[in-house]
Amino acid sequence: QSVVAGVRGTEFTVTAAADGSLLITCTEGRVSCADQRGREFTALPGQVVENLQEGIFRETALEGKDAAEFRREWIASRLLAFKAQAGPLLKSYYPLYQKLDNDFHDAFSELNRHRSIWRKWARYYRTGTSPAPGEVMRDKITLSPGIIRMRSVFFHYEKVHFRVLEIRMYFLRYRLKDFNLKRRVSALRFLRELGEKEREVRLRMAVTRYYFKLYRYLNRMSTPFGEDEGDELMDSLFSEEDLPF
Repeated sequence: QSVVAGVRGTEFTVTAAADGSLLITCTEGRVSCADQRGREFTALPGQVVENLQEGIFRETALEGKDAAEFRREWIASRLLAFKAQAGPLLKSYYPLYQKLDNDFHDAFSELNRHRSIWRKWARYYRTGTSPAPGEVMRDKITLSPGIIRMRSVFFHYEKVHFRVLEIRMYFLRYRLKDFNLKRRVSALRFLRELGEKEREVRLRMAVTRYYFKLYRYLNRMSTPFGEDEGDELMDSLFSEEDLPF
């Protein structure tokens, strides 16, 4: 998959490979990228930046090739690498995914026990109103444990879930060889079951995001520290970078 972008005289393409690696090519201007240690890498005409799944960040010269040709060869090479790594990669994700999946569904069940309260706050949210302060605080006390529990797992689970789905797509598309993830659980069986429950998982994720949104509204109505401090506290718990809505 590739995305072409242009910013102030700069035209560049970001390409995602099957294994999660990224390639940044630039045909006009220059694009600077930084790794987690703050080291800077630059893509410009004649030079690309690779962020490989193996954790390698590097600049690579095109050596006479044009960007499109290099990109095609790079995608093919990363696909070969992915085919070789798909089994170990899926096997490494499997125990983490199982734990996060169980944690997510347990946390969702706890949140969803209070559907009548959530429905009530959905009405308040739509109309921009709220009940008496005492009722607001009672609802907040009831809902807070579930929100905190879900907050601890949701964003990590969402990231891992969609990464495993991506592996599934390529695993099935290229008909990679089956193997056992653990006793009596094959990769294909796990991936089939993952596909069968995907609709339910996406629905629960969407409901969870809406619960987060309603809880943020509830918190603004409760303002236990005054309006400004209450908003600041919620922003620290649910930062804009983390919120999926």
